[in-house]
Amino acid sequence: MKCPRQDPQNLNPGDIFEADCPQCGATVEFWEGDSIAKCPKCKAEIKNPHTEAKQ
Repeated sequence: MKCPRQDPQNLNPGDIFEADCPQCGATVEFWEGDSIAKCPKCKAEIKNPHTEAKQ
């Protein structure tokens, strides 16, 4: 059995999205439910912009 996030049948549009790192401009991938992601380039911790918008 796969983790629900690994099974493409369980994904909805918008569950995975990308945002630009405000520190270096690199692309950071977010999954729905992630509050923070780490930039793959500069390693900065980036807050989920979708979460920020809801507050």
